[in-house]
Order: sequence, then C-alpha cells, then structure tokens
Amino acid sequence: MKLRQYLGIEWVPKGIAEMDGHKAQAVRRADDLNCAFTRPEMCKWRNVDASAGLDTLDFHLFRKEDNIDFPSVQLMPGPSKVVVGDQLLFTGDKKKEEQSAMLASW
Repeated sequence: MKLRQYLGIEWVPKGIAEMDGHKAQAVRRADDLNCAFTRPEMCKWRNVDASAGLDTLDFHLFRKEDNIDFPSVQLMPGPSKVVVGDQLLFTGDKKKEEQSAMLASW
C-alpha cells in the first residue's frame, strides 16, 4: 500500500516467475539482454538463487499505476521519469541488516 501511495507503483503477482524459470542459453548479441519487462517471459535475466549464498532478496515486477512523481532521490539504475504503464523491477524489505539482490543474465 505504501509503494502505491508514495510511488504510484503496484506489485504484479508472479510477474517475473516465467523469467526466473527459463533455462539459460547462450546470448549472441548484447541487444538480446535489453528488457523493458513488457513481456518478462522474453527477458534473458533472472533472480540469482538465494541458495547460492550471493544475495538475500529477489526482485519483483511492479507497474506504474498513477501519475505520482517519484521522489527527487534518483533510484539507480533506471530512468528518473516513470510514466503510467511502465514496468520496473524493485526489491527491498524492512530488515535492519544489510541485504542484497542480484539479477543474472543468461
């Protein structure tokens, strides 16, 4: 609810489940790694498996649902302007300990 209230974004349940479920294959061109998350099943990225011990959080797909401006703090990497209908990956939690999230390309 807070993300919707302050950022205007809404969680897309199982939004990148298909992306995470793909078997990795060789990437032939750098452009193959471009992904706007409009069709996550086509993206050649996935959350790093937490059992590998490299990260503690997963990314989740969110969609911009209204015209609330992002705060002046720049969220990196990414664009400073997100418009209604754009999709983005976001991660985080309420733990006080340091956390990390990683995406791996194929």
